[in-house]
Amino acid sequence: MKSPIEGPIESDTPSPIESDIPSPTESDIPSPTESDIPSPLGYKIEYFIQTIGSKERVEIIKKNKLLFPDFKILNAINGYNPEFTIFQLKLSKIKFINLEFKTYGTLANFLTKIGAFKYQVENNLEYMCLIEDDLLLEPNFKEYIESNLHLLEDCNMLRLDNWGEGYVTSIEGAKNILNKIYYYGILLNIDNQLRLLSGKEIKLDDTPWTLQIEGNEGDCLKTRQISKNEIWKLQNLL
Repeated sequence: MKSPIEGPIESDTPSPIESDIPSPTESDIPSPTESDIPSPLGYKIEYFIQTIGSKERVEIIKKNKLLFPDFKILNAINGYNPEFTIFQLKLSKIKFINLEFKTYGTLANFLTKIGAFKYQVENNLEYMCLIEDDLLLEPNFKEYIESNLHLLEDCNMLRLDNWGEGYVTSIEGAKNILNKIYYYGILLNIDNQLRLLSGKEIKLDDTPWTLQIEGNEGDCLKTRQISKNEIWKLQNLL
């Protein structure tokens, strides 16, 4: 499968899909539950967990992989590395204009989400579910998602909570979102830009998961601030 990031990737950079996160052993994996059975409606959907692989998040991922071994890992762009984040921005060819939270983690999160939508389109994934790595899933998570996929006939995206905890897109929805992003450029934090400037979405309530880390306390805001001078340089990068 193709990389979700255009252009060459440094040789010491891990593949964007899968990572060094340990997989559970066969003895750890419970017997299949109802949620492991393919959708009776015949939907073809792939599930991804976005992460930079921090120790605390890896433990959460391992618990989720015990329930859902088919979930794949999407290696996020690491905002703790400003130089590599800028490199990925240049490769993306998206015009940078502004961000609400001016940190390299916020920019990296934006680029990672767009990379995921590109990956869906380039690999012809009918449906994709992308979630953050700080969510502890319940056994009926997949059943819940797949019972709501029909809603995508009338929108680009399903938002699984109030902010950017998780999204579900059809391939057509991903194409529409990418077209909007490239038209407007980077203007807002990714969750707000998807909400306000990327076409119709539907917000789902009561997604069967538990948030393990409070909002705005994750890595995005712990990374380095983007200075005014750096903002100007990013705006003139292309």
